Amino acid sequence: MKNILLNSIALTLFMIVGISVFSQDKIYKTNSEVILCKITEVAEEEVKYTTETTGNIVYVIDVDRIEKIVLENGKELTFNVRMDDPELYAHQSPNAFKFGLFSPLTGAISVGYERSLSPGKSLEGTLGIIGIGRDIDGVDPKGAYIKAGMKFILRPDFTLKGMKYSHQLNGWYFKPEFDFSFYQSDAYSNNWGYATNTSRKNIAAGAFILNFGKQMVLSNIFLVDLYVGVGYGADNNGDDGYDPNTGAYEYTSPYHYGFVMGQDVPLAATAGLRIGFLTK
Repeated sequence: MKNILLNSIALTLFMIVGISVFSQDKIYKTNSEVILCKITEVAEEEVKYTTETTGNIVYVIDVDRIEKIVLENGKELTFNVRMDDPELYAHQSPNAFKFGLFSPLTGAISVGYERSLSPGKSLEGTLGIIGIGRDIDGVDPKGAYIKAGMKFILRPDFTLKGMKYSHQLNGWYFKPEFDFSFYQSDAYSNNWGYATNTSRKNIAAGAFILNFGKQMVLSNIFLVDLYVGVGYGADNNGDDGYDPNTGAYEYTSPYHYGFVMGQDVPLAATAGLRIGFLTK
């Protein structure tokens, strides 16, 4: 009987202690440490708490060091990294329309659209109408090209408390991108060096390009985007074909309007300067 009574008392004490521990608030830090405590205040940049072992001493921890808080009632509080908090950029325009400033001089008009997904990350697409503008190769091209990629605004090497992007679309960036061109153009054949024959050819080309650039947002209204990119590509041009029966060499351009191809290696490159405006 005495053993049963002692076991009952021990079990009761164990349950009381367990409930006491279980009912505490928990702070889960970004370094995987868990703090058992009583939350006294949750502010915009910091959280205040006390612990059982230190009594009324109040500790303060920055929210940047907290992954989440689980309150004793089971409710969870999560925190955005200050620089990535969408509320900081709610007043900014997240959409941008762009125009290739020098695209008419290279044989195609290009227009683009960019949409911010979150601070420092956006989706971007470009449509080019081939055949509008200066025909630099004299091949009368007709067609279009498209580009699509994910843009990542690069973070600084260090961050300070309260730091944020000046604009969610502003800064140095890295953008992996897929490019595709489809068009018709004239192909020239030089027959023994004395005569030139012309034929119409369907061209298809594609590339995967890594772009690096700088985008500057001015007064949340205008923007300037300067970029350069390199990658791998392929097209259906093949090499300049030689026909031994006619002695003719067929020449087709490695320039595909959205990008340019290497003639001996499958490298692709692009560059440009775009201007645009932002909208809500």
